[in-house]
Amino acid sequence: MARSDLRPAVLSIAGSDPSGGAGLQSDLRTFALHGLFGCAVVTALTVQGSDRVRRTQAVDASLVEEQLEAVLAEGSVAAIKTGMLANAEVVAAVARSLSGSGSRIPLVVDPVMVSSSGSELLDSEGVVVMREQLLPLATVVTPNLDEAGVLLGGGPIDARDAEPAARELAAVLGCCVVVKGGHGLGEYAVDHVGLAAGPSHPVRSMRLEAPWVDTAASHGTGCLFSAALCSALGRGDDLPVALHHARRCMDRGLEQGRVGRHGGGSVWLDRVPGDASGKY
Repeated sequence: MARSDLRPAVLSIAGSDPSGGAGLQSDLRTFALHGLFGCAVVTALTVQGSDRVRRTQAVDASLVEEQLEAVLAEGSVAAIKTGMLANAEVVAAVARSLSGSGSRIPLVVDPVMVSSSGSELLDSEGVVVMREQLLPLATVVTPNLDEAGVLLGGGPIDARDAEPAARELAAVLGCCVVVKGGHGLGEYAVDHVGLAAGPSHPVRSMRLEAPWVDTAASHGTGCLFSAALCSALGRGDDLPVALHHARRCMDRGLEQGRVGRHGGGSVWLDRVPGDASGKY
């Protein structure tokens, strides 16, 4: 069978969530809904539900690196996303592998640091290694407000600081940065995007916004956004198109979580929302 007859492959490098609401399980479900072949490198095992993380156990960094190199050796991965990486050793192993055979593949980095219930998901040394070794390889980085503050070297920021934070991080990293603003200000959820073509290039701004969905079923929002973005890039979408598509997927997941399609406290993407091109 010719390569053109096969579905594109996309890869998630993340932790396992046994509840299915986030992590690898959510990513693979999102990839499948996009008609893509999902690959997965396990970085950590967790004990969690949609309410909180009870326990985490990182996978040995050498095993993570071997998993990743085995997948990349297939030569068919069209886009990659990272989620929970747990510690500095795992972050370094992922960066080392991706700086080689994976360096030309679009990379979405969701810098998972702390769960919504307050559990630490990346140690402090891991944050430093991520900043120095992994983020320079990224096509897109998708921090929430708290993570953006950490990446800027300070404390948490609020919605009023999201736009300048996105611009500053994009300028420093030389890539696209989406600061997920959550409820933001007023009746809309707003994500601020800084777009830079390289470290010395001017930064452009754009906004992703939608009416605020009032729901407690928000477990897995970051995973859904980054996996949908990875899927769109894997299917060949330009970055602005991919960003808007990911926002639509997250809005759909929040709405379906609100009306109880899943029954738990997680977002639930039941189908991929269409767009004007008719591609999805």
